[in-house]
Amino acid sequence: MTNKKTVYFHIGYHKTGTSAIQSFCSANQSELARKGFLYAETGRAGAAHGPLANCLKASNKNLDPNLLYASLKKEIANSNAQSVIISSECFLEQIPLDRIEPYLKKLNAHIKIIVYVRRQDEWAQSVYNEIIKDSSRRYTGSILHMREIRMGWLNYNNVISQWENVFGSENIIVRPYDKAQMRNGLYADFLSIFNIDNVCDFENPVTGKATNQGLSEDVILVLRALNEVPMIRDMHKEMVSYLIDISHNSEEKKLGRNYKILTFSEKSELISSCKQSNDILAEKFLNCNTSLFCTTLVENKDDKSPVEMLSIERQWQIYNQLPLHIKKHIERFRPLFAQSEQSKPFVYDVNNNEIERLRLVIQRQRLELNWLYEDNTLGSIRKEGLGVLSKFFAKLFK
Repeated sequence: MTNKKTVYFHIGYHKTGTSAIQSFCSANQSELARKGFLYAETGRAGAAHGPLANCLKASNKNLDPNLLYASLKKEIANSNAQSVIISSECFLEQIPLDRIEPYLKKLNAHIKIIVYVRRQDEWAQSVYNEIIKDSSRRYTGSILHMREIRMGWLNYNNVISQWENVFGSENIIVRPYDKAQMRNGLYADFLSIFNIDNVCDFENPVTGKATNQGLSEDVILVLRALNEVPMIRDMHKEMVSYLIDISHNSEEKKLGRNYKILTFSEKSELISSCKQSNDILAEKFLNCNTSLFCTTLVENKDDKSPVEMLSIERQWQIYNQLPLHIKKHIERFRPLFAQSEQSKPFVYDVNNNEIERLRLVIQRQRLELNWLYEDNTLGSIRKEGLGVLSKFFAKLFK
């Protein structure tokens, strides 16, 4: 009877260097194989194994999980490697564990779960940065009203305990995404899980631009205000691209460092509310009685809100770097932006009124429909029938 192989499922969290780890593993498949580790090909989309998680979602209509996991089982059996690495943060995206468990156990392997966690205030700010940029979501609410926080994602112990109950605490590996605890960097920390000490044998992945480029905090505030302006998705993506470039301009970056999305008191309150959960996690999975995270907050006596800190001059300085055609579109829907003197602010405190935000979503959808009418896509549907309907929806939700 052959020994069971070990399959490591790296499941996130989001915003803990997951994309970087996936790029690293993909770029170093051969070296991993030489060391006895298979970075599975089955269920890969790019560098990540998103399809292996997404096929288990209730919304899935295109992927057959039985075929996908049967193929994965075959790949594992045919490999000389005794250990397998699979990485996708999508496993944490609202998939019931009783849906995941049977498919993982069908692999007839020892299952290990790897989870990186990040100090909650830093994680929240990073997620907020991401959803503000999302051209589908176009979030305009405050960071503390994000659904990711309201759904309990900051209680790491509660989330991870659900996996512990299914796979056993001995099979859960928790790593703090904390620079102070990753002495040789993220890649070396990840490899140490597999008792691989020599990171010099591996190459750093060449990705061109940094993975998941963020916005500076002052630009986030400007984009949050601009997210209220109806515009088609392609234009929003273009605008976000320009704002990312503005954020990463060396001079602009210096200015952006002066702003924070969470105040010191908000960060302190957030960390305090998560302390009990973090302490339980540290004791249970790190075998230590100290804090889960080594880095501590640097006290800031100037505890102004981000909007209070963002001057009118700085708001317009960022806005005026957008290309003319985008500014003309914005000014069509928001006359405020057409002011020649630009003496009034356009970034205000967050409106957390869900009804008002829904109204803006409806307004945006109407604009997209009007655009399709002007493009005569709907006219083509009337003339040619349902044959072009799929193209219509592909264009609408592109």
